Amino acid sequence: MKLKRQIIRYFVLFSGLILILESAVENIFLDYIFPARATTELRAVLILLAYGLAVAGVFALFSFLFYRSTARAVEGESARRVEEQNRRYAYICHDLKTPMTSVQGFARALKDGKVPQGEEGEILEIILEKSRYAGELLESMYTYATLDEGGRFQRERGDLCALVREVTIAHYHEFEDRGIALELDIPQEAIFASLDQQQMRRALANLVINGYKYNEAGSTVLIEVAGEGDRARVSVADNGRQIPPEEAESIFQPFTRGDRARSGSQGNGLGLAIAKLIAENHGGKLHLDGAPPVGTKAFVLELPRMS
Repeated sequence: MKLKRQIIRYFVLFSGLILILESAVENIFLDYIFPARATTELRAVLILLAYGLAVAGVFALFSFLFYRSTARAVEGESARRVEEQNRRYAYICHDLKTPMTSVQGFARALKDGKVPQGEEGEILEIILEKSRYAGELLESMYTYATLDEGGRFQRERGDLCALVREVTIAHYHEFEDRGIALELDIPQEAIFASLDQQQMRRALANLVINGYKYNEAGSTVLIEVAGEGDRARVSVADNGRQIPPEEAESIFQPFTRGDRARSGSQGNGLGLAIAKLIAENHGGKLHLDGAPPVGTKAFVLELPRMS
């Protein structure tokens, strides 16, 4: 989208410049040169020919400049995307290396009979957990890559309140198990939006999971749904650790957990990035509110509302 907007700006700029210079050349030739010098028919033809060549020269010059500017923009965007892809691959290789090393090590220990009798079940459970995490990481990476390329969405009129209730109920036990209080503020009446049910369910689940995964026991998470004019809003707020303003945008980039957060609870750093792409593909947005009415922070998903 950024590249598209930049190319449109270049087109508008150079089109305007062409029109301005073409008008100036026309005024010079037709208002000054032609009346003063077109004393014969041949001279008039030559002057008009020179005028045509001047106009063509202006068009050719600015067409070339437009081509060079857009080509430079495309090259810059391509280089940025390649760098971003390489960074993603580096992160995913790093994240896969740890669980796969554990799986190989424990599997080899079982094969060589080095596991004490009676502990085989525990080792198999570790292998299952690590392989499950690797599978989830690959699935998340595939989902993000698909969404980043535009993905296919099948949207229909849906009740956002009902969808939030469904997702919250599916994860309710996680809040209880972790000792995190869950509060809901969801209207009984429906709030409609154009939704791809599967994709929006994924985005909401990522926000809910984020609520219990990165907060400590004793915290409170408030999930709120509201309709405000032509917008529908879902807010997942908590009273946990604040996020510094300088991280407010970067946390929505893939693999931002690669630094400080990676030492905390296990995660692949793609949840918020996927949720943001899904929101944008619905014509909405996802952002961080660092000073919500309740709590210390809130992740707010906004969508166009339907009647």
